Amino acid sequence: MSHAHHEHGHYAEVHTQHNPKPELTEAERAAAAKEAEKAAKEAERVAKREAKEKERAEKAAAKEAEKSAKQSERESKNAQKEAERAEKAAQREQEKEAKKAERAAAREQESEAKKAEREAAKEAAKAARAEEAAQKAAEKEAAKAALKEARKATVAERARLIEERKEATKISGERRDKATHVNYTGNGFSNPQAVSTRGKVLQHIKENYQVGDTIAIEDLAKSCKPFLYGASVRSYLSKLEERGHLDFVAIQPEPADAE
Repeated sequence: MSHAHHEHGHYAEVHTQHNPKPELTEAERAAAAKEAEKAAKEAERVAKREAKEKERAEKAAAKEAEKSAKQSERESKNAQKEAERAEKAAQREQEKEAKKAERAAAREQESEAKKAEREAAKEAAKAARAEEAAQKAAEKEAAKAALKEARKATVAERARLIEERKEATKISGERRDKATHVNYTGNGFSNPQAVSTRGKVLQHIKENYQVGDTIAIEDLAKSCKPFLYGASVRSYLSKLEERGHLDFVAIQPEPADAE
């Protein structure tokens, strides 16, 4: 309803209270009805416009809410996926660290096993060396004892042989006749040192005569003179004869033919 119409109505009301209301003319009634119809249409248009605006606002709000909900849903899903990825990454890292620790433990165990094996091998080798050394020492002592016994036996045997030979070479209770020659037997039972004078005399005979040769003592005295240093060759020949290398022989010179 317009402002003019409102004032007119108020005026009519006042007029009615104090004065009798005058009758409206046909034109006035038509104008008033038209004005009322116009106001009603305007109010309807305003109401429709407000309803449409409200509807648009509600749709926009619903759309915005839906968009916000979808955005929240996407963010929630993204956050969930990120959390899952982070969890999987953490699990992979944990598994990686566990495998790394497992490999390190295995390497340590293998290293300790190899170290123990090396130590055991070292101890076994040490024990084997000690046992070998003890065995060698025992063998050496046994060899020394055997050599000592063999030497004792050799000395005793040589002494026996020397005594037997002395007895065998005695003639009429004497040791031997005055020998003029020696017979090289080649089967003596002693080994005089090569650097000794006796050894040199024997070596000279071996190199210059054959087994069974009969050699004049005077010839040996002359040929052995360089290493006798003034000593008599007969004393060395006597020792060689005692040990069976030589036999003394007395050969009488043949008488000279009478002229």
